[in-house]
Amino acid sequence: MFAPTASDNYKIANSYLSLEDANDILRGQKDFNYWNELAQEAKEALLINSSFAIDGAISHKGKKTDEEQLLKYPRDGEEDVQLAIKIATAILALKVAKNKDDVKSETIGKLSKVYRDSAKESDILIYLNPFKARVVKIFQ
Repeated sequence: MFAPTASDNYKIANSYLSLEDANDILRGQKDFNYWNELAQEAKEALLINSSFAIDGAISHKGKKTDEEQLLKYPRDGEEDVQLAIKIATAILALKVAKNKDDVKSETIGKLSKVYRDSAKESDILIYLNPFKARVVKIFQ
Protein backbone atom coordinates (compact mmCIF):
# COMPACT_ATOMS: atom_id res chain seq x y z
CA MET A 1 0.00 0.00 0.00
CA PHE A 2 1.28 3.44 -0.81
CA ALA A 3 -0.34 6.43 0.84
CA PRO A 4 1.69 9.54 0.10
CA THR A 5 2.52 12.47 2.32
CA ALA A 6 2.45 16.01 0.98
CA SER A 7 5.99 15.67 -0.35
CA ASP A 8 5.46 12.36 -2.14
CA ASN A 9 4.56 11.60 -5.73
CA TYR A 10 0.80 11.08 -6.08
CA LYS A 11 1.19 9.23 -9.39
CA ILE A 12 1.66 5.95 -7.54
CA ALA A 13 -0.64 6.43 -4.51
CA ASN A 14 -3.30 3.74 -4.15
CA SER A 15 -4.78 4.87 -0.83
CA TYR A 16 -5.81 8.25 0.55
CA LEU A 17 -4.18 7.61 3.89
CA SER A 18 -1.64 5.42 5.59
CA LEU A 19 -2.55 2.63 7.97
CA GLU A 20 -1.17 4.72 10.83
CA ASP A 21 -3.38 7.68 9.87
CA ALA A 22 -6.41 5.39 9.58
CA ASN A 23 -5.70 3.99 13.04
CA ASP A 24 -5.53 7.52 14.45
CA ILE A 25 -8.82 8.51 12.80
CA LEU A 26 -10.63 5.33 13.85
CA ARG A 27 -9.30 5.21 17.40
CA GLY A 28 -12.39 7.04 18.70
CA GLN A 29 -14.91 4.91 16.81
CA LYS A 30 -16.98 2.36 18.73
CA ASP A 31 -15.74 -0.49 16.50
CA PHE A 32 -12.05 0.40 16.78
CA ASN A 33 -11.27 -2.81 18.68
CA TYR A 34 -12.63 -4.83 15.76
CA TRP A 35 -10.47 -2.82 13.34
CA ASN A 36 -7.44 -3.15 15.57
CA GLU A 37 -7.71 -6.97 15.54
CA LEU A 38 -7.69 -7.23 11.73
CA ALA A 39 -4.47 -8.27 10.01
CA GLN A 40 -2.38 -5.45 8.58
CA GLU A 41 -2.83 -6.79 5.04
CA ALA A 42 -6.62 -6.82 5.45
CA LYS A 43 -6.65 -3.23 6.72
CA GLU A 44 -4.46 -2.08 3.83
CA ALA A 45 -6.73 -3.80 1.30
CA LEU A 46 -9.78 -2.19 2.90
CA LEU A 47 -8.19 1.27 2.74
CA ILE A 48 -7.18 0.82 -0.91
CA ASN A 49 -10.64 -0.37 -1.92
CA SER A 50 -12.34 2.38 0.08
CA SER A 51 -10.16 4.97 -1.68
CA PHE A 52 -11.25 3.72 -5.09
CA ALA A 53 -14.88 3.43 -3.99
CA ILE A 54 -14.86 7.07 -2.87
CA ASP A 55 -13.33 8.07 -6.20
CA GLY A 56 -16.26 6.46 -8.00
CA ALA A 57 -19.01 7.55 -5.62
CA ILE A 58 -18.67 11.32 -5.50
CA SER A 59 -18.44 14.05 -8.08
CA HIS A 60 -15.12 15.84 -8.23
CA LYS A 61 -14.74 19.55 -8.95
CA GLY A 62 -11.58 20.84 -10.52
CA LYS A 63 -8.72 18.80 -11.91
CA LYS A 64 -6.28 16.31 -10.45
CA THR A 65 -3.11 17.94 -9.16
CA ASP A 66 -1.19 15.63 -11.49
CA GLU A 67 -3.09 14.20 -14.46
CA GLU A 68 -1.13 10.95 -14.18
CA GLN A 69 -2.02 10.29 -10.53
CA LEU A 70 -3.99 7.10 -9.93
CA LEU A 71 -6.50 8.51 -7.43
CA LYS A 72 -8.66 11.59 -7.96
CA TYR A 73 -7.27 13.56 -5.00
CA PRO A 74 -5.46 15.85 -4.37
CA ARG A 75 -7.00 18.34 -6.78
CA ASP A 76 -6.31 21.78 -8.19
CA GLY A 77 -2.65 21.97 -7.20
CA GLU A 78 -3.18 20.93 -3.57
CA GLU A 79 -0.26 19.06 -2.06
CA ASP A 80 -2.26 16.82 0.27
CA VAL A 81 -5.60 15.04 0.31
CA GLN A 82 -8.35 16.88 2.17
CA LEU A 83 -8.95 15.65 5.73
CA ALA A 84 -12.63 14.94 4.95
CA ILE A 85 -11.60 12.49 2.21
CA LYS A 86 -9.17 10.75 4.57
CA ILE A 87 -11.82 10.46 7.30
CA ALA A 88 -14.41 9.13 4.84
CA THR A 89 -11.93 6.54 3.55
CA ALA A 90 -11.10 5.28 7.04
CA ILE A 91 -14.73 5.11 8.17
CA LEU A 92 -15.83 3.36 4.99
CA ALA A 93 -13.04 0.78 5.42
CA LEU A 94 -14.17 0.09 8.99
CA LYS A 95 -17.83 -0.20 8.00
CA VAL A 96 -17.05 -2.61 5.18
CA ALA A 97 -14.87 -4.74 7.47
CA LYS A 98 -17.35 -4.80 10.33
CA ASN A 99 -20.51 -5.32 8.33
CA LYS A 100 -19.41 -7.61 5.53
CA ASP A 101 -21.01 -10.67 7.14
CA ASP A 102 -24.03 -9.03 8.76
CA VAL A 103 -25.50 -6.72 6.14
CA LYS A 104 -27.11 -7.33 2.75
CA SER A 105 -26.78 -3.66 1.76
CA GLU A 106 -25.73 -0.34 3.25
CA THR A 107 -25.75 3.28 2.12
CA ILE A 108 -23.27 5.99 3.09
CA GLY A 109 -24.18 9.24 1.34
CA LYS A 110 -24.16 8.53 -2.41
CA LEU A 111 -22.23 5.29 -1.92
CA SER A 112 -24.07 2.06 -1.28
CA LYS A 113 -22.83 -1.47 -1.15
CA VAL A 114 -24.74 -4.68 -1.71
CA TYR A 115 -23.47 -8.09 -0.68
CA ARG A 116 -24.32 -11.15 -2.74
CA ASP A 117 -25.67 -14.13 -0.80
CA SER A 118 -23.11 -16.36 -2.48
CA ALA A 119 -20.23 -13.95 -1.99
CA LYS A 120 -17.05 -15.11 -0.37
CA GLU A 121 -15.45 -12.70 2.09
CA SER A 122 -13.21 -11.50 -0.72
CA ASP A 123 -16.01 -10.36 -3.05
CA ILE A 124 -17.98 -7.25 -2.26
CA LEU A 125 -20.22 -5.84 -4.92
CA ILE A 126 -20.13 -2.07 -4.69
CA TYR A 127 -22.78 -0.04 -6.48
CA LEU A 128 -21.28 3.35 -7.14
CA ASN A 129 -24.52 4.58 -8.72
CA PRO A 130 -27.63 2.85 -10.09
CA PHE A 131 -26.02 2.27 -13.49
CA LYS A 132 -22.46 1.32 -12.59
CA ALA A 133 -21.17 -1.49 -10.40
CA ARG A 134 -17.86 -3.21 -9.88
CA VAL A 135 -16.55 -6.08 -7.81
CA VAL A 136 -13.60 -5.26 -5.63
CA LYS A 137 -11.35 -7.60 -3.70
CA ILE A 138 -10.92 -6.70 -0.05
CA PHE A 139 -8.63 -9.58 0.79
CA GLN A 140 -5.93 -11.23 -1.31
